[in-house]
Amino acid sequence: MKEITIQKNEAGQRFDKFLAKYMNQAPKSFFYKMLRKKNITLNGKKAAGNEILKLNDTVRLFLSDETIQKFSGTIQQSPGDPDWILAHAGKELSIIYEDESTIFLNKPAGMLSQKAKPDDISMVEHLIAYLLNSGQISKEELRTFHPSVCNRLDRNTSGLIAAGKTGYMSSVRNTTAPADKWIAGGIPVTMMMNMEKRHGEMKPVIQKALVKLDGAPFKKFAANRDEWAMTTSYVYPGPIQYFGPTEVCDEPTKTLQLEQAK
Repeated sequence: MKEITIQKNEAGQRFDKFLAKYMNQAPKSFFYKMLRKKNITLNGKKAAGNEILKLNDTVRLFLSDETIQKFSGTIQQSPGDPDWILAHAGKELSIIYEDESTIFLNKPAGMLSQKAKPDDISMVEHLIAYLLNSGQISKEELRTFHPSVCNRLDRNTSGLIAAGKTGYMSSVRNTTAPADKWIAGGIPVTMMMNMEKRHGEMKPVIQKALVKLDGAPFKKFAANRDEWAMTTSYVYPGPIQYFGPTEVCDEPTKTLQLEQAK
């Protein structure tokens, strides 16, 4: 039996998505079968898989070590595994700024920002090695969350790189109101993710932002496209502006207004 305590980088996601990342070689049918048989439980109770995980929730896997290893792909060490990273990375980093959620690094020329091949050593691997060695992340947490850089510089370029240490991203709500009424916050990245099949494997990905044909913005366009094709019908079309005249800066985009029915 294996017991897992949900950490902050794992909270906020669906239980079945967490399981799919923890045992990424297992088919979905395996999880649902184990949930039905109570071989996988959440906080000591039977679960359906659609529960949203909270900090310090307890997941119990009543499975053999061999089964967990088989479905986790951890029987043989491979590039990207924590032990492999510790054995191959660990270059001393030039840290410009660091807090509990972010870190800014000076990338030297000659180092990759992100790996191009599975066995490459990049800034990401050195970052993970630093976080492991400093106790800021555990090998267990790396099974479901990998810190990474937020911007990329070419291999032969040196400069500032920002990286995230948690699974949270900043958010701004109430953007149809004036800027002083906006509400800043943070949300788990996993709340934006869906499980999709990529290259034969189920992977957590952010859903594509496609045009919704039944959405208010497209319906507005469809109702007016004949007129707009023949006449000059112009409004300020760009993203939210921060500098300029009041009639521009204090005006939300038309898409936001239509989506929020404002």
